[in-house]
Amino acid sequence: MGRASLIRATIWNRRTHAEMRRLIREHKPDVVHFHNTFPLASPGVYYAARAEGAAVVQTLHNYRLMCPGAALFRDGKPCESCIGKRVPWHGVRHKCYRSSITASAVVAATLTIHGVVGTWKDAIDVYITPSEFTRQKYIMGGFPAGSPGGEAEFRSSRSRVGDGDGGYVAFVGRLSPEKGLDTLLAAWSLPG
Repeated sequence: MGRASLIRATIWNRRTHAEMRRLIREHKPDVVHFHNTFPLASPGVYYAARAEGAAVVQTLHNYRLMCPGAALFRDGKPCESCIGKRVPWHGVRHKCYRSSITASAVVAATLTIHGVVGTWKDAIDVYITPSEFTRQKYIMGGFPAGSPGGEAEFRSSRSRVGDGDGGYVAFVGRLSPEKGLDTLLAAWSLPG
């Protein structure tokens, strides 16, 4: 795919939009659950599902819908510079996506365009977040907290803290600094 085609497809992929509509017409699901539409499925798939009458659920595994780098993490520390910004220009300036100003600009353009046209508010019925922390960050970013008036709702998974007598810990995730493995290992080594 050429650069111009890739840029267009990231913002709105006509092919995946048409294919998603075809699949929904064929299989007739009541709900379509997305985990990641970036970069090539594009937010167009939400509109395809809605056009065919399916409810749209989006699980937010990261902060991609408001942070070009997706992690709210830059230069080895937390970064919230793009939260709540109509245009996440800090992510472009700092080359947060693939260490590229061009790639970061494409992501920022996608976030900006879909923020302006209301995709995040109007095209998604329910957001699922892995934690209340994630939910709160998205609400800080201007995402709808949920209301009976038809705005998207947030749902958090219910994690439970163990009783602490198991003598073990599990980490499932990518081995990268923003995942906090160093913090986990430091806490694990503390007495008591």
